[in-house]
Amino acid sequence: MGFSPKLGVTLLVVSLLFVSPTHAAEEEDQAAKSNAVDEFCNQRKTSSDRVFCNRVLNSFPTSASAKDSPALLKIAVALAVTNAKKTRNFIITKSKSKTISPQVKGALQNCSLAYNGSIRQLRLVIQDLDDDPLMVSYDAHIARKQLNKCKETLAKNNMVDNSITSRHQIAIKYARLYEELSLSI
Repeated sequence: MGFSPKLGVTLLVVSLLFVSPTHAAEEEDQAAKSNAVDEFCNQRKTSSDRVFCNRVLNSFPTSASAKDSPALLKIAVALAVTNAKKTRNFIITKSKSKTISPQVKGALQNCSLAYNGSIRQLRLVIQDLDDDPLMVSYDAHIARKQLNKCKETLAKNNMVDNSITSRHQIAIKYARLYEELSLSI
């Protein structure tokens, strides 16, 4: 029994009828899903903020399915909490060094407390998305202000440590991102 050209053409037509619409719908769905990230990130004021926004939000596995600002905010907050915990732990480790002065140790401990406060506020952002949406932008603002306390503490103590400063600058970028997202809720 040989292969019939008519059968081959028939199978091709049938497969196009059943596969192409599905494939096209999947492509449209994927384009719609990524539009939420693109739409938000392209509104950022500077090109570095746009690049950071796209890199951060697209790094999360569920970002492709985010369709609105609350979904993007949940992603930004989850990533910001992870970053803040790593930075806080780095600061705590530095504060335990035997070679630092009591003044520097105190500044670092205050800085880690500020990060704890920021993390606590970020958890409230997520909680308030469901319970009290009007509080979301306030919570995000307070979370960022907590991070500023760390910066102020370090500056007040004339502490210049590039390993902390660079991590803190990234935390502030996350803060701007989640705060801007919170304003669109």
